[in-house]
Amino acid sequence: MNKSDIMKYLEDLGIKPLKSLGQNFLVDSNIINKICSYDDLNLFDYILEIGPGLGSLTQNLEPYKEKLKLIELDRKLAEKWEEKGYKVFHQDALKFNWKLEGPLKEEKSLLISNLPYQISSRLLVELFCQDVKFNSMILMFQKEVGDRLRALPEDKKIYGLISVLGQLCWNIKTVTKAPRSAFFPSPEIESVVLSFKPKSGFNLENPKEFVNFLKALFSARRKKISGTVKKLGYTIDLGSLGDKRPDHLNPEELYDLFIRLKA
Repeated sequence: MNKSDIMKYLEDLGIKPLKSLGQNFLVDSNIINKICSYDDLNLFDYILEIGPGLGSLTQNLEPYKEKLKLIELDRKLAEKWEEKGYKVFHQDALKFNWKLEGPLKEEKSLLISNLPYQISSRLLVELFCQDVKFNSMILMFQKEVGDRLRALPEDKKIYGLISVLGQLCWNIKTVTKAPRSAFFPSPEIESVVLSFKPKSGFNLENPKEFVNFLKALFSARRKKISGTVKKLGYTIDLGSLGDKRPDHLNPEELYDLFIRLKA
């Protein structure tokens, strides 16, 4: 579907792309093919796409329609997909009931999406907090968020909460870059598609508390860890670790510190 086709299709539906919904429709067929062919879709029992929009990805997923579910916030677009026989959740992905409608533990599952930019970081935090486990995720992010997700402690300006959560639970790889020209309307920023595979052998404890712990640390990222920990009500002696700042520690070290404080 080229840009002129999209414009006509949107006009027929009476839809104008809404910035508030992050509606930048992917039109680059090369990028679409890379996303949809990155994993062998036959291997999955449950496939969830967030924000199908006009179907740039969905049309490639149609052979797997019986195991495919869609989350679409735009009412007219949600109705369009329902009319085509798809299972559609007409709601905000950030309010999705993962326990009720998400993948079962025994299912091999895939999450795929050209994510609306304004929910991308918050969605990952939500998945972390609810300990939602997909066997694979292929997700689009604005380049800045992609950089933050893969940032290391030495990348002090961008290393933070999302870096820790992303790298603690998942092995992250780049699927492809996506320039502004790959979308209609063209966004103001470049994008990147990332693959997430869960790390084996990692058991997460108290995820919501850990997120709040990280928020406290990185909101005072220039201060020593000992001071922030004391404000949180912990009295444990951290030794030389207390003199460090949160961006001095890698994700595993921060999680180990959290578990130590909770012991």
